[in-house]
Amino acid sequence: MESGGAVGKVNINRATYDLIESDPDFIFESQGRAEVKGKVVMEMEMYFVGLNQGLSSVEL
Repeated sequence: MESGGAVGKVNINRATYDLIESDPDFIFESQGRAEVKGKVVMEMEMYFVGLNQGLSSVEL
């Protein structure tokens, strides 16, 4: 998953996306399918996630 990342962005898989996709505090950018290497090489749907600055209820 690290190879599909980008500086300053958080990379998540589809399972995590499914858990938080309806939360208005986050925005998502689909990366499409990426090869993930481990014991077995497989493709996973990946997303970048960030805070929705316009609607966020989180105080930093």
